[in-house]
Amino acid sequence: MTVTLGGVAGLLAAIALLILVGFLAVPLYKLGKLFDSMRETVDEIGDESVPILTELQGTVQATNVELTKVGVVTDDAAKLSGSVSTIAENGAQLSNLMTTAVGGPIIRLTAFVHGLRLAVGQRRRRGERRRARGPRPDRADIVTRTDLEPR
Repeated sequence: MTVTLGGVAGLLAAIALLILVGFLAVPLYKLGKLFDSMRETVDEIGDESVPILTELQGTVQATNVELTKVGVVTDDAAKLSGSVSTIAENGAQLSNLMTTAVGGPIIRLTAFVHGLRLAVGQRRRRGERRRARGPRPDRADIVTRTDLEPR
């Protein structure tokens, strides 16, 4: 068999192609393992997510029930707040009415009683001063005959 230059070149090209395929086979094998690992991970996530989603669905339903109850409570609180506001307004109006109707006369009565107390206190003090000075002289003793004569 005769070996020609073209045959040697073809043989070298075949060997280079074989080496290139050998180098590319290792990354392709690792890439295949990566895809297998990803497929297993996706399967596990799918298997584990179904119970989690079922539990989450129950939690959401329970939360909706509780939110409905909270809505009822807040509606009742709003009604109660409106009632309290009305009661407070009525109380303020009643207070103003009582101040107008009763406050003025009470102030006048208090002022009268205070004035009466002052007057009684002054009379008592005058009486105490008179008693301290001694008995009151008779008017007949004070007025003399000379005072009665014309001038």
